[in-house]
Amino acid sequence: MRPTLSLLFLLGLTPLLAQTEATSPQVVAAWDAFQVAHEGAWKVDWNHATGTPAAIWGPGLRASVAPVTDEADARRVAGLFVEQHRALLGLGQTQVSADIVQRIGDVWILVYQQRWRGLQVHGARVDVRLRTSGEVALFGASALAIDPAFDIMPRLDEAQARAFAATHLRVNPVAGPLAAAGGERLVVWADVDRTSKTTARLAWEVPIRTDGDGFFGRAYVDAATGFVLQTISDRHACGCIAPSARKPLRHLARVHAAALPRCESEHDASPHASPLTDTVSGTVDGWVNTDRLPDAALTRVPMPRLRVVTRAGGSTWGQFFYTGSDGTFTVLTDSFATSVVVEFWLDGNRMADVATAQGIELFYSVTLPNRSTGNVITFGSASATEFDRAQTTAYWQTDDVSTWAAGILGRARIATLDAAVVTVNDPRTCNAWYTANTMTYFSTSTTCVNAAYRSIIHHEWGHGLDDVYGGMSTRDGLSEGNADIVATFRSDDPVVAPGFYRDGRTSNYLRTALNTKRYPTAGSVHTMGEVWMGCAWDMRARLIASLGPVAGKARAELLLLGSIAGNGRRLATAVRDVFILDDNDPDLCNGTPNYTALSAACEARDIPYPEAPCTATATVVTVGTGCPGTGSGVVCWSANAGATTLATAPSLPADGVYALAFTPQRPLTISGFSLLTRSAGATPTTVSVALLNEDVGDGLPGIVLAGPVTLSVGVSEDWYTATFAAPLPLGPMARYFLVVTDTGAGNIAPPIASSGVNVGAFYSETAGSGWSGLHQAPFAYRLHCPPSPRPFLGSSNTAVLGEDFSVHLHGAPAFMPVSLWFGASSSSWMGRPLPLDFGPFRAPGCAMLVSWDLSLTFMTTSVGTLQLAIPVPNDLGLGGLPLFMQALVVDLPANGLGMTVTNGLRATLGR
Repeated sequence: MRPTLSLLFLLGLTPLLAQTEATSPQVVAAWDAFQVAHEGAWKVDWNHATGTPAAIWGPGLRASVAPVTDEADARRVAGLFVEQHRALLGLGQTQVSADIVQRIGDVWILVYQQRWRGLQVHGARVDVRLRTSGEVALFGASALAIDPAFDIMPRLDEAQARAFAATHLRVNPVAGPLAAAGGERLVVWADVDRTSKTTARLAWEVPIRTDGDGFFGRAYVDAATGFVLQTISDRHACGCIAPSARKPLRHLARVHAAALPRCESEHDASPHASPLTDTVSGTVDGWVNTDRLPDAALTRVPMPRLRVVTRAGGSTWGQFFYTGSDGTFTVLTDSFATSVVVEFWLDGNRMADVATAQGIELFYSVTLPNRSTGNVITFGSASATEFDRAQTTAYWQTDDVSTWAAGILGRARIATLDAAVVTVNDPRTCNAWYTANTMTYFSTSTTCVNAAYRSIIHHEWGHGLDDVYGGMSTRDGLSEGNADIVATFRSDDPVVAPGFYRDGRTSNYLRTALNTKRYPTAGSVHTMGEVWMGCAWDMRARLIASLGPVAGKARAELLLLGSIAGNGRRLATAVRDVFILDDNDPDLCNGTPNYTALSAACEARDIPYPEAPCTATATVVTVGTGCPGTGSGVVCWSANAGATTLATAPSLPADGVYALAFTPQRPLTISGFSLLTRSAGATPTTVSVALLNEDVGDGLPGIVLAGPVTLSVGVSEDWYTATFAAPLPLGPMARYFLVVTDTGAGNIAPPIASSGVNVGAFYSETAGSGWSGLHQAPFAYRLHCPPSPRPFLGSSNTAVLGEDFSVHLHGAPAFMPVSLWFGASSSSWMGRPLPLDFGPFRAPGCAMLVSWDLSLTFMTTSVGTLQLAIPVPNDLGLGGLPLFMQALVVDLPANGLGMTVTNGLRATLGR
C-alpha cells in the first residue's frame, strides 16, 4: 500500500483553500480571488470560531507607493487596505476602529476593534502589520459574521445583569462596589478563541469588584436570558504561594495626588496672579534597594520625576513641579517671600501615588529660604525599616522600568500607567498583584520577604504594560510570560524574585528563564508562561552572541517588548510578531536577518514559529454529504473499531486515567461508547468513564459534558458498552475526550489494541495529578450515536508531511467492499463538472464530489467501519498541495445502483 500511495502525491495537484466549516461562502470566494490575483506561497492561519483568516502572510502586498513615516499616514494607508479586503476579512456590514497604532522599528502595528452599530464585538479584531516602506507583511481578522437583523435591544437591564453576575460569582449584589451602577455596557459577545464555530449574543459586560481576595474582573451576561457567558479575572498575581487572610488596611488620604493634573515637564507652574521671578533649587535623593536580592544594602540614589509642591511663598493653593532625571528640582517663588514651604511626595510622572498600608507614609514638608540653592532632601536612611525601604524602592524601580520601556515603545501608550497607584506593605504575605492600573506588594513573613523589590516590581508593571495594549491573555500563559520578559530583560537577570522565600527551600526564587520547559506545557498560567520567558531569554542570549552585547541586547528588547504591543492572544501569534519585527522586508517566507537565532530558540522549546521557506499548514475539511444507505450508523466515531485483541505489553500502565482524544469534522450526538478491554482480575469489575470538552487555554481535558457513568467489564477480551443518561450533541472541529478513570487497583487492561492505527491520548497516574502526552498508540474505542442512514468519511488528524494521515469510515454495512478514491479536484473530473449526480444511475441523492484519479479497495469491519493510516512523504515540495478523497460503499438494498457514497474530504498537505 505504501508505494502505491506515494505515487498519489506525485499527481499534478492544484493549490486549494484551507478553511474551516465556519467559513462563509463570501470569505471562500474572496480567498480564491486573492490567491488568483496574488501569486506566491501564502500562509494562512484560520480562526475556527469565526471562519475568517486570522493571519495571512507571504510575499507581502504593496499598500502605499510612498513611505509611511507618521501615525496619520499609517492610519490612512492601513484603513484603506482593510476596506479593500473587507470581504476576505469577513467584516460584512460591521465597522472597525483602530485601537492600537504603534511603530516598532520599521513596522507599524495596527490592531482594530470590530463594532456593530456602535457596540464593541468582544474579542473580535483586525490585524495589519505595515512596513514603513509601504508594504503589508501580515493582515487578518478574527471577525464575527453578524446577521443584519441582529437585535441590540436588551431584555434585561443593568441591575438585572448585575444580579445574575453576582449570583453566578456568589457575591452580594446590593453591597460593596458591585452595587455601583454605571460601569456596565452592552457588547456583542462571542467566544472568538474557541475551536469551533461561535455565535453572536447581545450581552452586558458587568465589572465586578469584591473585597479582599475575592473576584476582580468582568462578567458577560446574556442580555436576553441572564446566563453568564464568561467571567474574566483582571487580577494578575506574581505567582507566589497563596496569600494569608486579609487584615485591615490603613491607607492614608492622598487627595492632592489625584486632584493635581498630570504633567510631563520637569518644572511646571500653575497660573498665579503674583509675579514668580525667584527660585529655590536643590536635589531629592533616597535610600533604595537597587539590587536583585530583597535584603541587600540600600543605595543612596537620585529620585527622578518626583512631585514637588509649594504650600507657602508660592501660590495660595500650591504650585507643583517635578524633579529632573537626576533628582534636581527648581521651584518658582514669589519675589516678596523670605521663605517657601515645599512638600515632597513619593509620586510623580511615572505613577500617581506610592501608598503604604503599614507604617508611616514617607513625606516631607520643609521650609527653605527663598532664592536658596543646594538644598538636599533625602527619603529614608541607610538603615531604613522594611516599611520605609519598600516605599522608596517601589517608587524608584517603578520609575526606572517605566522610563526604560518608554525608551523602546514611546510614551503615548505607556502614559496610561503614569496614573497607576502603587501600594506597598499590604499586611497579607507571599504575593503581589496588578489589576486595573494598581499594583499591590505584600509585606514580609516567616515564609516570604517583602514583595516590593526589583524583579517583582518589574513583573507587576509588566502586567500593566500588557494591559494598556489590550492584552492580559491567559492562553498559553502569555501575559505571565510577557510580564516575566519585562522583569528579566530590565533586571538583566534570568531569575524572577531571587531570595523570595525565607523558609530554607533550595530553589529560593519564583521562576527562572533558564528552565527547560517545552511547549505546550500544562499547569498554571505562571508555569505555562515560563516557556515563553525562557524562549525570550534564549533569543536574547543568542542575539547577544551574534550581534554583540550592546546591539544584541537592544535588538532583543525591541523585538520582545514590541511583540507585546501586538496584543497577541496566543503564543504562536506573539512569536510571529517577533519575526515580523525582525524582518527587513515584507516576506516572512524568506527568513529574517536574525532568523537563525530566533528559530533556534523556538525549536529548543518546540514553539511554533514562521519557518522559512514557508510550508503550508496541514488542514482537513469535509466536502458535501453522503447519501442514504442501510448501514446502522450506530458507531459514529471510533479508533480501531475492528480490533479484536489487546496489546500484550501496552505502552502505558494498567492503572491510571486515560483521556482518549477525538475531533469530529461533523456534528455528532453521542449516546454511549464501547471500549476494547477486559478485567485485570479473575472476576468482572467496573470503571468510571466520562465525556469532557477541551480547555482551549492549554489543550487538555476541561469540563465534564456527560457522565461519569459506570462501565461493567468482564474477564474476556471484548467490546464493553455503556450508555450516557441522555444523548449529548457535540459541535464540529472541536476536540473532546473520552476519559477512563481506573486508579489504584488496575481493574481493567488499557484499551490498547495489539495492532492498528495510532491515535492520541493523554495519561495521568491519578485523577488531578497532571496529564502527560500526547501519547500515540492503537487505542480502541467506539462512540455511539442515534442511527444514521448516511456513511461518513472523516479523519482523526491532519495530513502532516512525514507522518501518517488517519482516515476512517463510519455508518456503512458490515463486511462490505469499499472503494476509497483520491483526486486532485472538487470542481471537475475528466472534463465533467463536479458534483456529478448519480440520480440517473438509480442512486438518488448520491453524487461524485471529488475527482476519481486513483482508488484502493478495502473491507468494512463487523460494525461497518474502516480505518486507514496513509503515509505522507516528508517532502517540503508537497506542502500546500490538496488531496481529495471520497468512498463508494457496496450497499445492495440501498438503491437501484446497489451502492452509496460518503461525503468528501479535502486535506491540505503541510506541517
